[in-house]
Amino acid sequence: MDTASSPQKNNLLLTLLSAELAAIFFFVPAGRFHINLGFYDFTTGYDAYKLFPILYATWLGWRWREGWKQKTGSPLLEPMLLWFLCSFFAAIASWNPYQALTESLELFCYLMFFIMLIDLPWLRMRTGWIAGGFVLGNLYLCGAALWQLATAHSGGGLLRLNAVFDHPNQLGGYAVLAAPLLGWLSLQSKSHWLKQCVLLVAVGVLCAGALTLSRSVYVAFAAAGFTLIVFGSRTQRIAGAVLAITLLVAALIAAPSIGQRFGELLDPAQLRDDASRLLIWSALFDSAAPDLPHFGVGYGPILQDRLNNWIASAPATGLPLSQWGPHSAYLATLLCVGLPGLCAYLWLLASAYQQARQCPPAERVLLLAALTGAVVHQAFIFPILTGNYPIALVTLFALASLRSQPEEMP
Repeated sequence: MDTASSPQKNNLLLTLLSAELAAIFFFVPAGRFHINLGFYDFTTGYDAYKLFPILYATWLGWRWREGWKQKTGSPLLEPMLLWFLCSFFAAIASWNPYQALTESLELFCYLMFFIMLIDLPWLRMRTGWIAGGFVLGNLYLCGAALWQLATAHSGGGLLRLNAVFDHPNQLGGYAVLAAPLLGWLSLQSKSHWLKQCVLLVAVGVLCAGALTLSRSVYVAFAAAGFTLIVFGSRTQRIAGAVLAITLLVAALIAAPSIGQRFGELLDPAQLRDDASRLLIWSALFDSAAPDLPHFGVGYGPILQDRLNNWIASAPATGLPLSQWGPHSAYLATLLCVGLPGLCAYLWLLASAYQQARQCPPAERVLLLAALTGAVVHQAFIFPILTGNYPIALVTLFALASLRSQPEEMP
């Protein structure tokens, strides 16, 4: 096909793609919005992947006009595809295939999103729109967290912040990813003023994550900060130390009960609406692992519903575990998609690390810090396929692939 005859149409499609990506990346941190048009009410933002079909249609239209000769590959494609196939096989064998297939198709949406991100011609895109949408979304997140904190104090209570997310652990897990991504954006800015503004938003996101009082988030922050301090440049080490002090001050001022939160781990009798991770993991292994299908039981509430029945009545636990799922992305992946699916996901993480290590030095440590924080956090929480977290995670994977070949992206 002769693509030289339609440059204006191609530019229009790329402009539309930039605008659509800007909207999606705004919703990733900004979350749910209720919109009333007078004649029609709808909700958008949370589960932003539901906006992907419009994005895919625009991308396929651009690719059709551009031609199909250019092919961009990535070592992450094979493990992502294998991960999806394992979820698909698990869904077919599930006793509730409709729900399991729904979750499997969501995973397929993220696979297509990754393919699109590494295929787009970023040098011709309006990347400022996309970066601006993401920064504004995070600024909205910071405002929501600040308002929630002020409201909690004015009411005389102390609250674990969740801002626009459904649970504090989700906010904390997102902050572990978002802060390094914002730091990466600051490196791309040529304006000193914009660079400082983006870094200020990153500090706000970190503080919001610290005020979740989530133990797993603090451990993840420590792992990411350790990566930054050990492998970063002198400036990055100083920035890491300053951010660590900021997090510590935020936690001590607004969360005096943080010591109690960690103290509960030493004395399980203090646990009220929580349960020891070790207790949950051992109970799940004892019950589910012996008769687990080769490809697991499928993603979605199927796993939670199946396990809740016996967890709630297990006399050996003596704790209210009925509300808890696996509380580990790796254990959940094993139970949902079996050992092949877990191997595929670990292969994906290892490939992302390998790609991040090949990125330019100034960016490498930020991507490695984000990956390290996410890997540690997922050991205690199951955020995969929850809200907009997967979009941020897939974006991190795409950045690692793209920046390992810097000429592909400005």
